[in-house]
Amino acid sequence: MEKQQLAKYSEWLQSHSSLPDKASLEDYGEDTASLIQQYGVLLEYETMQDLMPRGMYVLPSFDSIFTWQGVVFVQQGLYKGGVFKFQLQLPEDYPARGPELRFVSEVFHPMVDAKTGRLDLVSLFPEWRPGRDFAAYVLPHVHRVFLRREYFASSSSRPSLNEEAKQLYLSDPATFAERARACASSSLQRVHEEDFRPSGSSALQFARSGPDEAHEAIIEQFKATSDQSLPVEERKKIFVDWFCDRYVNTCPSNGDHCTTSEGENPSRVAGYPPHLGSR
Repeated sequence: MEKQQLAKYSEWLQSHSSLPDKASLEDYGEDTASLIQQYGVLLEYETMQDLMPRGMYVLPSFDSIFTWQGVVFVQQGLYKGGVFKFQLQLPEDYPARGPELRFVSEVFHPMVDAKTGRLDLVSLFPEWRPGRDFAAYVLPHVHRVFLRREYFASSSSRPSLNEEAKQLYLSDPATFAERARACASSSLQRVHEEDFRPSGSSALQFARSGPDEAHEAIIEQFKATSDQSLPVEERKKIFVDWFCDRYVNTCPSNGDHCTTSEGENPSRVAGYPPHLGSR
């Protein structure tokens, strides 16, 4: 199914994009070539939703369309419960060269450099093929890194970016699992921190207070709308209206100065994924 999605995605991009190839870009002025390149990146971002794994959110940086900032909520496996932020950087000559991805959350994993957070994309894309490989193709791998065995113990002859993590996984899986759980726990404790660079460049922000407050508020509202004398549909409407007033409806369409009825930015509401429009 995923291969079919990738094939459809590639076909769609090629059929809907009239972008010139790298060689013909040189025939344009610098400003025009830059606009064409940015258009291609925007087109790719707009059409990548079918490839986005469940529990992942990605937004372009406020500063550059060539910087995508994301977060993945890990729902199973050794890193279950972790919330890991990452940044996908497209080079200036994209798509001639592939992107680079680094985690801004600390990740103990064989494929992640412990010092820089860089994910080993060279192992996943040994030869970058412009026009056939796209930045969006990286995103499913970010999800699988936390789940699939082949990402922990690759058969590649290339050394792992974190050889300590690889050897621990192979020699002492139980201890590796403990390190992975600790990594997931640490990601939750630090999820509210501004890790993206430059500071303030991302819309992906989280509350410091954790999920309990939002959970309790919703439970209380459920109780408040449990009057059995009211029809079920009316009770549903009351709850939905309350939820939208608190978390959604006070946001302007452009997302600026987005606040809830209590003055909070809903993208910072504890326990909820960032406010990402349609997703």
